[in-house]
Amino acid sequence: MVGGETVGESLDEVVDENETTKVDISIDFDAMVVFVNGQKLPYNAEPLPRNDDSLWIDLGGDNSHVACIGIRELRVSGVQIKLEYGTPIGLKYCDPGDELEIAEESLDKDLGHTDNSEHENSVDKQDKEQILEKTKELDEINEENNGEASEVDPNQAEKQFEKEKIQEQSEFEKSNQENMAKKLDELLNQPEILNDFAATTAKSADPEVPNCLPHQRAACGSNFRNCVGIRNSEGRLFEHKFNCICKSGFSGKFCQFSLLPRSCFEAFALNTGTVNEPGVYELDVDGSGPLMPTWAFCNRDAVTVVEHNMPNDTIIRTTAEESDKFFPISYKFFPQPQLKKLIGNSFSCKQSVAYKCQNAALGFATNQTWFDVASGKVVKHIGSKADQCPCAEENCLDKKKCNCDSLQETADEGILYGEESGITTVFAVRNVDGNGMGKMTLSALECEGNAGHFPENSITFKSAAAALNHTTPEPVEYFEFEFRTIQDDIESLVTQQQGELTAQISLLDAYTLQLKITENGGPLAQSTVKSQSKISDLRWHRILVEVIRDQVRFAVDDLNDIQNLENKTLPSKIVFGSYQESDGFVGCIRSVTINQKKVPINDFEKNLPTFFGNMCPNLCSGHNCEQESKCIEHFDSGKRSCQCKNRFIHRGERCEK
Repeated sequence: MVGGETVGESLDEVVDENETTKVDISIDFDAMVVFVNGQKLPYNAEPLPRNDDSLWIDLGGDNSHVACIGIRELRVSGVQIKLEYGTPIGLKYCDPGDELEIAEESLDKDLGHTDNSEHENSVDKQDKEQILEKTKELDEINEENNGEASEVDPNQAEKQFEKEKIQEQSEFEKSNQENMAKKLDELLNQPEILNDFAATTAKSADPEVPNCLPHQRAACGSNFRNCVGIRNSEGRLFEHKFNCICKSGFSGKFCQFSLLPRSCFEAFALNTGTVNEPGVYELDVDGSGPLMPTWAFCNRDAVTVVEHNMPNDTIIRTTAEESDKFFPISYKFFPQPQLKKLIGNSFSCKQSVAYKCQNAALGFATNQTWFDVASGKVVKHIGSKADQCPCAEENCLDKKKCNCDSLQETADEGILYGEESGITTVFAVRNVDGNGMGKMTLSALECEGNAGHFPENSITFKSAAAALNHTTPEPVEYFEFEFRTIQDDIESLVTQQQGELTAQISLLDAYTLQLKITENGGPLAQSTVKSQSKISDLRWHRILVEVIRDQVRFAVDDLNDIQNLENKTLPSKIVFGSYQESDGFVGCIRSVTINQKKVPINDFEKNLPTFFGNMCPNLCSGHNCEQESKCIEHFDSGKRSCQCKNRFIHRGERCEK
């Protein structure tokens, strides 16, 4: 019963007692709304039973039939909670379905430690048929390749190995975002409840309808309902009552901007002037995008370390098992969408794989072992070449492609890199005859750096007259790049223009960066960020501009300023350096991102090739300046010099005198 009505009557459905019936229930206590399978039901006249520390859920009753009820997930205010029996008499565990499930790890365990509980999962007949079908797929691909080992082609691998997942994701691996998306779909069918909830994610808000983002809001003050779309009789906003109080790490009128780092590298690199310590950091891998924030361990080298729940030396095949097996793997606080985004954002990621064996071959070439990874690819190797282990490049036992393929008591070990790392499922076809066993160990996933930081993705401006141009086919809502210079004043670091709309970023007095947005010569928004340390210090600095829900965020490293910008996006034409009558700068830029997509430097058009230098080498690398003097890079000439600490005491080319 919900709101005085039975579920069956409200949904106008007949429940078959021999089939599984799925019922999704969402209750908004404050808006006084109940949804059952996406349909709105009348709210109970009396408040539903709840208080500050508990929630009562009644399943069944005195007159209910014997049934198996499976609760996949329960969330309160977006937080997953644990269920406890109120009256355990007459209850017992049952299996509501035939699908394989892996128990979720407790979230209160210390981050960085694996669960050493039993991890083996035998598949049933249906699972085995699916694995056999997948094996046939792989056999066809092997025939096309004539069984020859070759370098892995990521694009070809994606086309060849597209498939459906054959395991049910563990509860922990069902990301918060997927559940949030389901709820959004339900609410979008009821516009009177949250009139502008779509704008929260589509970034096309009606400025008269307020709405705090629920997963980023700590509270909306005492006037909570004004934060979820309440209008007055004239259809205007109660501005004096509207107040979104954001969680730490979020900002903006609607808490729509994420200020959290996207990786450990970013957490350390942008944290200027602060000593960076290893530990657990909160990350938001897609910034202000739809994915939920998460947590990861950052080591002293700014490497993002993500642990998983597969114990070391997990037995993946043995004589005692009579069926094929697969092992879904959950990463701590990292569902697959976040894991895929982290890998895509990083300069490099790696994960080691070790396999101990006795009469239990890996058999990559014959489809006896393979991996699903976070990027969606299928991997059939350990190392860099398909269908083999690293020993194949030297000398594996019995001249096989892996040591374990010799069926001796031995081992294989290798490392998967980039989009082939982040193993989410291990598949093992039974291949043990007689007395044999195979044990597998996976390391934590380790990611470092920024994907845009390869040398070819940078360029040197050798003249203040240099201009680099690029035009996007769509309006710009997100724009990010990095630059370094020794120039204290830059009139036009970058200018965006479209029709009469112009946005320009300038550097003032070495410490201040300013964003001006004008239209028809009149000001629309001006944002200023002042740094306590010099920006013209030859170090790389990140600039980020994004527009969400009638506000613009201007960020320089870890400093942020937010201003109102109604009904506008950023201009689509982007010019680095000199623009019209404004001088540009001498220095470097790299890692340009427009609308969440990396744009290669080669896609930009140069106004005069002689004004530019290839890449951006560190001219002071290996300098020999003495007496605590400072090395200065001269981007215009490609040379360096030493700036003496005290020019009245020291002199000479290296300040050696």
